[in-house]
Amino acid sequence: MALLPAPTPIPDPLSSVALPTSVMYEKHVISTATSFCYAYKGAVFLVTNWHVVSGRDPITLQPLDKVHAAIPDRLGVTFAIAKPVGNNMNHIFWYEVPLPLYEDDERKNAVWLEHPVHGHGVDVAVIPLSGFEKSFKITSANDAAHDLVKLRLFPGSDVYVLGFPLGLTGGGQFPIWKRGTIASEPGIDLDGMPKLHIDTATRKGMSGAPVYAQQVGLIVPEDPNDPAKGSLGRARRFLGVYASRLDGDEFSAQLGVVWKEAAIEQIVDGKKRGTSSFELTVRES
Repeated sequence: MALLPAPTPIPDPLSSVALPTSVMYEKHVISTATSFCYAYKGAVFLVTNWHVVSGRDPITLQPLDKVHAAIPDRLGVTFAIAKPVGNNMNHIFWYEVPLPLYEDDERKNAVWLEHPVHGHGVDVAVIPLSGFEKSFKITSANDAAHDLVKLRLFPGSDVYVLGFPLGLTGGGQFPIWKRGTIASEPGIDLDGMPKLHIDTATRKGMSGAPVYAQQVGLIVPEDPNDPAKGSLGRARRFLGVYASRLDGDEFSAQLGVVWKEAAIEQIVDGKKRGTSSFELTVRES
């Protein structure tokens, strides 16, 4: 638990979206990552990457932990509670909540959902949450309170990845905002899957981070009949889930993979339960 005096409201509400996430086997931390909540059809879901919940490379299925080949069985997700302390001054308490990745002690029945067509080929995992909103201050990535706009997207459009590179924070348990630009045609699904590339220098710990596009100046919505067209100011659009650097090399193309918002909704609608990572077989090279 951490305690931090915090202004009300938080200077940028989107800073409340990204959640620090520990990837764990029993009580042992294997790595760190990022997750966030997403509201859809009256329910709330935790979203991160498939490789975070499985502990495996989504292509080779090799364990990502090169030392012990550890596979996670739970996540430690840090949620916030806002409440007055003394003189009604608002404080934020952060609690790391253990979130089991399996329903059973044998670790055969995974709790996450994966893509109904591409499976773990889409590096996104969605976990239904129940009752968390009653105990914690949950800010969904697509919450109407964010005044998000369906901006028209272009190659070169500014984006921000909100995560925890190398476990670092932006103060308290708020995320680091890493800036980038859209690097591929956003209207095209690369490799026939709901993803695009961004140009940004990301680091380990940002897997599963929410990504937002931003326009400053003339706001150009996707819908030409939108009354916001032609207005001046700043507007944002939830773009999707950051997954990884292309080829995993931080010194090569400096390209990252973002799975589009549509991938999250396809996964929820598909209701396909993920396969236990403890039962997967490594693919031959």
